[in-house]
Amino acid sequence: MTERKNTSRTIKILTAAIGLCCVLLCGFFAVYLLKDNGTVDLNGDTLTILNVGQAKCAVIQSDGRYAVIDAGQDGNAGDILTYLESKNVTRIDVLAITHFHTDHTSAVKALLDKYEVGVLLIPNLSAENTPATKFFEMLIEMSEDGKLSIETAQKGEEYNVGNGKIKVLADTVNSTEAECPESDKRINNTSICLSFTQGDFVYVETGDAESDVEKRILNDIPKNVTVFNASHHGSGDSNCKEFLDRLNPENITISCGKDNKYNHPSESFLKLLNDEHRRYYITWQCGDITFSINQKTLLKTDENENQKTIHIA
Repeated sequence: MTERKNTSRTIKILTAAIGLCCVLLCGFFAVYLLKDNGTVDLNGDTLTILNVGQAKCAVIQSDGRYAVIDAGQDGNAGDILTYLESKNVTRIDVLAITHFHTDHTSAVKALLDKYEVGVLLIPNLSAENTPATKFFEMLIEMSEDGKLSIETAQKGEEYNVGNGKIKVLADTVNSTEAECPESDKRINNTSICLSFTQGDFVYVETGDAESDVEKRILNDIPKNVTVFNASHHGSGDSNCKEFLDRLNPENITISCGKDNKYNHPSESFLKLLNDEHRRYYITWQCGDITFSINQKTLLKTDENENQKTIHIA
């Protein structure tokens, strides 16, 4: 009996020792990779997918210039403003609204009130898809009064943001009623599809575009992108296999809220990602997700706002 206890104790000690060695080795390699990659500059050129609940907001920072793509839902304006204030932002060169659902537009007014905006980029809408809302009327009035420059997305158009460029990959696909009979889906499918490219760093954003749109624009999107912000918060109605295979993203971000009523991200989408061994990060789990553009490094915060640095090159 004593011999068995001693053997058990020895096994436990060996297991603990092996575990400690693994931790130390992981720490060593993490430090080695980070040192090999240079010191991470949190104020350098970055792409940040903000944690804004069941909504979307991405901030691009390049050479002191800023672009914001989508602007969260009701109650998130403070989070977005706080983030921009922490970066000492005074001007937004490009503010893009992928489509006119409130989980993409709710903080736009607060941004327009606080910051000078170079251009507001909106979908090129047909008459039937033009919002009949006070918010949209406000934007048009600001434009007519000379207080705001609004441009409708046109395929191939580019906008400089610091050392990189935002490009309209596909302008609005104004789905006909026959193609997409549900009004809500028609709005999703008016989403602008954009890329941001700086050197070999490529980010793609498609708003809430669904799979029928994705399949129509396969030849318009880049291959082997660095970051793809999953369409429609990781919905199973979007992010089809053909689209992902074309993008072949190194990293996928999924912007959605915890325990949301839409069950985003869908089980089918997560299964596809796991089956294809694709690396993905969900905002409600990770918090704000920031990529260093120049250093090929992912900086992400967890639920407790603890900074983590991961080498992804």
